[in-house]
Amino acid sequence: MSVHAQAEPTKAMKLWFDMGDNSTVKNASGQSASYGEAVATLEDKSGNDYHVAQTTESYRPTYSSDDAITFDGTNDFLTGDPGVGLLTEDATVFLVAKNTSTGTDRRGIFLDQNFIHAGNEYGWVIHHGEDDYNIFQNGHEGILCWNSSNGVGNQNYDIYAWTEQNVFDENHLTVINLIKDGVSITFKVDGQTVFMSDGGISNAPISYNAGTVLHVGRKVNTGDWIGTKPYKGLMYEIIIYDRLLTEVELSETQEYLERKWVSESVDKYSLSVTTS
Repeated sequence: MSVHAQAEPTKAMKLWFDMGDNSTVKNASGQSASYGEAVATLEDKSGNDYHVAQTTESYRPTYSSDDAITFDGTNDFLTGDPGVGLLTEDATVFLVAKNTSTGTDRRGIFLDQNFIHAGNEYGWVIHHGEDDYNIFQNGHEGILCWNSSNGVGNQNYDIYAWTEQNVFDENHLTVINLIKDGVSITFKVDGQTVFMSDGGISNAPISYNAGTVLHVGRKVNTGDWIGTKPYKGLMYEIIIYDRLLTEVELSETQEYLERKWVSESVDKYSLSVTTS
């Protein structure tokens, strides 16, 4: 049943969390986490060493038997400070996730880097489901959203984009691809471009005027409209590039993720993957 797939992600990532590589998922003792065990550290495979961790035991997510990290939708998250802004203007992000929240509870943050909207905006965030900031999203479930800020007043409203409803439905393992350039946001779901309810953005580099702390699973900043928005579900892999990929690069990374996580005929441990 095992197939030795040669697909690999495009090289030179800014950040790469591969939950399927058990050697990068650590317990509190610094050993590879066993299934059902709390995750204390998740190591970055990009070569940049932008690791994230959780020192508070009750806030640690769990390593699941399908080689993913499970977040409880209440207070689980991982955090670390790369010391730099991961993204500036152009960006390409791949996320493999399964949402286990239901109904109006289908909202949560995948990633944010010190994002806050409370008068002094900064950073960026990728989340799913409506938030309390944008009235045009009210009642929208299963949408995918991006927001970022250049630190100038309320201009983050012009750098805010979201998809149509129900593109990220519950209990479906989904390969999400976000593409950001200076004028628009595009989301692809399982390799297919999805309709954007609002995809236009202003040309504004992201500002990090209050730090560069990265969070996986929820925010810790509470003084804004979005709130903490804890994620409920599984995360399998996260790859971030601080540039636009070519169509060939997009295709090869999508193929790598689909063959690794979606195809039942591929043994994920047999994939040949390099970063140099």
